[in-house]
Amino acid sequence: MELKKRTSEKGQRTKSVLIATKEFPPGPGGIGTYAYKIAVHLHRMGWKVSVVAEQQRTSGKEAEEFNASLPFTVKRMRLLPIGPIKGLYRLLVIASSILRTRPEIILASHAQMVWIATLLRPFFRCPIVAIGYGSEFLYPPGWRRSTTKWSFSRVSGVVNISRFTENLMSAGGISAIRQTMIPPGADSEDFEDVSLEDVEDLRQRHGLQSAKVILTVALISERKGQNIIIRAMPEILKRVPNAHYVIVGVPEKPAIKQEYEALAGELGVQNRVHFVGKAPQSELPLYYHLCDVFALTSRKSACGSVEGYGIVAVEAALCGKPSVVTEGSGLTEAIVPGETGLSVPQDNPRKTAEAITALLENDELRRKMGEAARERAWSSQGWDKRIVEYDRFLSELIS
Repeated sequence: MELKKRTSEKGQRTKSVLIATKEFPPGPGGIGTYAYKIAVHLHRMGWKVSVVAEQQRTSGKEAEEFNASLPFTVKRMRLLPIGPIKGLYRLLVIASSILRTRPEIILASHAQMVWIATLLRPFFRCPIVAIGYGSEFLYPPGWRRSTTKWSFSRVSGVVNISRFTENLMSAGGISAIRQTMIPPGADSEDFEDVSLEDVEDLRQRHGLQSAKVILTVALISERKGQNIIIRAMPEILKRVPNAHYVIVGVPEKPAIKQEYEALAGELGVQNRVHFVGKAPQSELPLYYHLCDVFALTSRKSACGSVEGYGIVAVEAALCGKPSVVTEGSGLTEAIVPGETGLSVPQDNPRKTAEAITALLENDELRRKMGEAARERAWSSQGWDKRIVEYDRFLSELIS
């Protein structure tokens, strides 16, 4: 079945896109945030946007209220147990969404959505664009790796979120028909009007009145590596006695938060490590302004999951904060090492402590790097720049 192209009253074609994604707000997750920002900004550019998504780590009521507030439609998929039935259910829901919305192009976010969209392509014949995040190119040998290679090689185009991700795709033997690289951006408008009084209220709420604050905003998980900074805290405190580590994010599994809390207790830093949990979106800018240094020490996890980029480092930069991030991932592309932040080896608490301490001890260095980070973020890392690249790439494929 070939989908008909939409036309406006003036006879001009109206560009329309269906975004199929495994993650989507209000639940946490960089993949979901990326898909959401693409949807919002394409809509602002005049695209007709529809979304079909799983919305994980959030309640049904919260998701319904969030979806109702959006200027485009979101079809929420049920969260079924893993297995063949779940795969068939996803396929049927995405197929029905294509029939209902009749898009001119499909944007598939997450490998499993790319698989399904590619399977459906012979029936609908509209272009499909896959987004490459990184971890999908590191599946162990087996059907997942083979299916990923098959699908990414057959879609109309691939958007990788970093050079790091591009290299992983190439190393996996995947040759895309057409590809580009568009990193995630951040919305400067979310960080423009921040009240210093609100920042101080937040500081007092957490008992951080005279503290030097290290901040991480991320899902608490093995890959995000919050335990590396916890292990670094004893060394940091030797040189910066008033240092505190604030972790904003929900745990991937309840046990991992308990494990990290126990680790802080064993190291005697439990009073300097603060697990905030999920913060309202409106409060995130306050946390960024509250901190002195942002840190994200992601590692390659045991299952092969990697960090393709670092949206949160860009958000911290918009607030004038330098970042400490790990090498061997896409995180280093979110900063300019040595200019807007520092990079450290993965799984290295000692080097992590040295980098964080270097910034906390040296006010002038921290200020200089923070200002450079802010300038770069506001001038070239905003969604107003990224979405122009998306509009151009999708429009060319439609043409």
